[in-house]
Amino acid sequence: MTDTTYPSAPARLPKDTGIALILELVPGMFLQTFGIGNLYAGNIGWGLALMIGYWIAATVNFLLLFVLIGFVTWPLTWCAFAAVSCWLAAQKAKSTQVGYAAA
Repeated sequence: MTDTTYPSAPARLPKDTGIALILELVPGMFLQTFGIGNLYAGNIGWGLALMIGYWIAATVNFLLLFVLIGFVTWPLTWCAFAAVSCWLAAQKAKSTQVGYAAA
């Protein structure tokens, strides 16, 4: 008789919510790159979508600077991306902690 056991999926370690938020805000402030905290937390699709989406929105806002409305829309876009990306990263990081004992 042969052994028919299958390898299990590798264990996923819980992600720290604070680190996920820092990885969203610090690169967002200094490098204009949102999504890194989501990548850390395991939201690969959302992380890439936020990163590429913000770059597209920033390009449009840069062009809008020439008609002066960009001075209003760019900060609003940045704040919206910061809020949404931080919320998504925190939710995903919390979901990875389910089933683990609090340290």
